[in-house]
Amino acid sequence: MSILDPEAAQLLRRAIQLGDTGRTTIADLRTAIEHPAPVELPPTRLRGDAPLARVLRRAMDLAQARGSDMVARHDLLEALAEAEAVAAGLDLDRLRFVRYCLDRANGSSPPALRRYGQEAGAPSNEGIA
Repeated sequence: MSILDPEAAQLLRRAIQLGDTGRTTIADLRTAIEHPAPVELPPTRLRGDAPLARVLRRAMDLAQARGSDMVARHDLLEALAEAEAVAAGLDLDRLRFVRYCLDRANGSSPPALRRYGQEAGAPSNEGIA
């Protein structure tokens, strides 16, 4: 399993604290996001249900996709948002495509396509006298 950054670990500890004595659920994670703990919580053991395990695996995949071995808080939030979207009946592939389109429209292209602050396809003024 990937390592959790301190904020992500605190978020999961809060979810465990809010959950029943049996299993921690996605609803507990959502509640932990909405009502964070005011103090640092001690380490504890996570016993999550299957949907929460899928969210955690997706958060690990998101961390690996951005080239990190450490799962950050925003990875957990994005994975939770995707899980809630699927539960609401949305198509995850369409959601990712819309996210891609919005990123492109707002000018946030992947670093490989950036060149001195311009998009790769944008004309430059180099060589014009």
